[in-house]
Amino acid sequence: ALSVLMLPNGNVQIGVHISDVSYFVEPGSKLNTHAAYRGCSTYLANGLSLPMLPARLSHNLCSILPQQERLCLSLSFELTLSGQLVRTLGCARTV
Repeated sequence: ALSVLMLPNGNVQIGVHISDVSYFVEPGSKLNTHAAYRGCSTYLANGLSLPMLPARLSHNLCSILPQQERLCLSLSFELTLSGQLVRTLGCARTV
């Protein structure tokens, strides 16, 4: 997921948020091996998807949905309107 916030100085704050599946996927488990083989979820233009994890996880518990608390890894940075990086604001595990 992406978030965009206009800053008072005319720049924009961009947030990149990805689902943190580590609570559900244990290192070395069969699920982890399968997910590593797939590498990532793929979303096709026709609305179909090839999820990295089983549907209950990829479409619900590990999916970043509006108005739902989810475990995430987030990175925020500030850009000028021309796209130049001003600074990295932080990287954190969030809910």
